[in-house]
Amino acid sequence: MVQGPHGNQIPILHPSVLIITKLKRWTQNCSSTRPKTIQQHSNDEQDLFLLIDWMSKRGVKIDCEAYQGKGKEQIRGYLRDVRNVCSSGMGSQTLLDKLMLVTNDEDWL
Repeated sequence: MVQGPHGNQIPILHPSVLIITKLKRWTQNCSSTRPKTIQQHSNDEQDLFLLIDWMSKRGVKIDCEAYQGKGKEQIRGYLRDVRNVCSSGMGSQTLLDKLMLVTNDEDWL
């Protein structure tokens, strides 16, 4: 929670959890041909690089346990999806390499 301009509390996601939402949408949008979705995918990829950079500089890993609404196996599925997309040539190998830096070994299987 952070304090808003009027003293109200605003809930925010920690980057270790926010990255999961970005990974999910990035994999879902990667094959779209719709211009708006292509732009959204590009923005998500930029956000992912920013989040990964922030997390790796601080030694923070993706927190599958703190993500509400999805089980750890489903989140691991998102990570597999990213690997598959990047391996197929539709995604960035650089993204994949950097993502490994912020992923716990047991979640990367």
